[in-house]
Amino acid sequence: MTILTDATLAVTVVLTLGAVAALVLRRGSPALRHAAWRATLAGVWLAPVAVIAAGMLPVQRPEIAVPMPRYAPTPRAIEAEVAPVEEPVAEVTADTGRALAEPAAPKPPPVAAILLSLWGAGALVALVALSRDATALRTLLTDANGAPGDRPATVEFIADRLGLRRLPRIVRSPEVSVPAVAGWLRPTLVLPADGRADEAALIHELAHVQRGDLPTLTAGRLTAAVWWWHPLAWLMLRGLAATAEEACDDVVLALTGARREYARMLTDWAERTSVAGAVNCGTRGKGLVARVRRVLDERVRPVMKLSALARIAVVGCALIAVVAAGMLHVRGAEGQPAPTDAGEQVTITGRVVGPDGEAIAGAHVGFFSPWARRWVNATSGADGRFELS
Repeated sequence: MTILTDATLAVTVVLTLGAVAALVLRRGSPALRHAAWRATLAGVWLAPVAVIAAGMLPVQRPEIAVPMPRYAPTPRAIEAEVAPVEEPVAEVTADTGRALAEPAAPKPPPVAAILLSLWGAGALVALVALSRDATALRTLLTDANGAPGDRPATVEFIADRLGLRRLPRIVRSPEVSVPAVAGWLRPTLVLPADGRADEAALIHELAHVQRGDLPTLTAGRLTAAVWWWHPLAWLMLRGLAATAEEACDDVVLALTGARREYARMLTDWAERTSVAGAVNCGTRGKGLVARVRRVLDERVRPVMKLSALARIAVVGCALIAVVAAGMLHVRGAEGQPAPTDAGEQVTITGRVVGPDGEAIAGAHVGFFSPWARRWVNATSGADGRFELS
């Protein structure tokens, strides 16, 4: 449980730092912001590994004390009258136990087990939904037809301009009305059945393939499914998707320079249908407004790819964040215990009498102590009194 707590803390720290980095770089290029979110995604998966590795190192880890309740019984001296017995040598336990026993020490509720069960159930539901979308997408790609003969030449020309070494598979499907790419192992370019695919749309989709957005977004969806309860995980997924689209918009603008025409195409694509699980040009709502404004802004300088120095800086900052997060350790700090003296001894006294009310000497009395977790025995004296300590 300690490792899971530390891993959750480390992941939260990494996600928080990623969100802060995206906020600081909000005026930077989409390629740089996407690189920051991609590094955050990698850090989420590396953080638990860093936690395990830090636990094996003989170093003092920074600790975060979390107050936790302390459950302890309150021992005190008890005076009790033992029920009469017929035989002076009989062991008096049952009535004594009922008369003397303190309430059992309350056990802490299984909060950890409940939270883990909820976490697992939510992750299972999210993974099932993710698997359903993947199955539907696989079915679409299986049923799709080959592209027209002139389309591969156009795609090959654009791929050459992008520096894409391996061409994706090209299919046509009536299920889509806007070009899309799917498949993180084997990228596939899906075109509408009517063949509507402008050059800008092909550049945009092939830029997703060239940048490696398909496996990144797939890993982002998987991460959000596992950490479904974490709002920062969903923020990361939205950031990955939004910056990937804007980065591909930059590629289109850098190769065509047609800002107004491309802005009109974006609004046209937003009205067309797409397939869940695939990456396509269309965006709706506030995301579409932001993209159109950025495309029309003449002050925006399109950036096709990051420099080597920027990549090294992003990777270096991510590694530092992961190592620092992995070194953190959550330590449970005991809360205020019940008022009791650690050195106090529980003493139980009583008196054994017969049916006639006369004291019985030599009676054996036994009591199971819930605090010492053992049997405590005593023998009554001449006046029938006994003492259990």
